[in-house]
Order: sequence, then structure tokens, then C-alpha cells
Amino acid sequence: KQCEFTADYYKYQDLTGKFAIKKEMGIDHDWGDGNPEELYKSDKFSVRWTGNCEFEEGRYRFFGTFNDAVKATIDNTTWIHNYWVSSTNGTTFEKELDIETGTHFIKVDYYDYFGDAVAQLDWEKIN
Repeated sequence: KQCEFTADYYKYQDLTGKFAIKKEMGIDHDWGDGNPEELYKSDKFSVRWTGNCEFEEGRYRFFGTFNDAVKATIDNTTWIHNYWVSSTNGTTFEKELDIETGTHFIKVDYYDYFGDAVAQLDWEKIN
């Protein structure tokens, strides 16, 4: 179930000041109190991941941990999670969705406000 994402990295927490574009297999980052290596500061950066991911028909459990904020959608219409809040505790979530066979567009917007920076999203087919 690997999915390749395009990751656009931004200097500022409002998805502006793009400074890097990377290809990444999945979304699995724990920068601790640091940041992406190219960034000159440790807080208030953001990332947008986009990917066309292949699914078989079925029910899927999406799960993630983000510190601080995340907005994640599938096909630009269905929310996976929406927590666009500056919080040192961040958010951990699980959500079940029925997915049809085919390619689905996943978009994840993330920003780190202060402290630890974590961005992790995954999914598994449950039936």
C-alpha cells in the first residue's frame, strides 16, 4: 500500500515561502524539537503532501499523529481529519472510510507552531 507523495515544504506556518519540493514514500516524520534539515528555524513551518494513491474497494482505517495542526482530505471532498489549531499537544486520530477501487487523491496540509514537530499518516484495509 505504498503511496508516493509530493511534499512541498514552506518556511511559514500558512503554507507560504516554499523552499523545497521532495518525493516521499508515505508521511512519517518526527522532527522532535527540530525541523526539516533545510530550514533555518525550528518552529512555524508547514508542509503540503499530495499523492494519487491506489486502493482496492473496502473499508479503511486512517490513523495519524500531528503536532501541531493538520487538514487531511481524500479526493478533495471527504475529510480524513481537520484540526487546524496551534496546540503543543497536537492531535492523534483514527477514522474509518469506505473506499472504492481506483486512484484517490490524498492531500495533507500541516504546520508546526511550537515545540515538537510530528507528521505521521497511514492507513490499513480492515475489510
